[in-house]
Amino acid sequence: RDDDGDWYRGLAPSMKQWVPPNGALGSLQLEWLRAELRAADCSRDKAVLLTHVPLLPTYDGNPALLWNWDEVQKVCDGCSSL
Repeated sequence: RDDDGDWYRGLAPSMKQWVPPNGALGSLQLEWLRAELRAADCSRDKAVLLTHVPLLPTYDGNPALLWNWDEVQKVCDGCSSL
């Protein structure tokens, strides 16, 4: 982070995902999400997944991206409740 508080200044585009404000879901959070989505699938409920950091890469130049978005995507893949 520079003196102005800019986490992104001077970083290569491929490195901007890894700044501290983006963060990741921990293993307990991933297990909780998996269990909640399974339960929603089993009961034929619908689920909405909201976060303050994008879960999937965007192509609009936004550097915000969950560090382990690919792990979250694997948990979500195949869930009929989403």
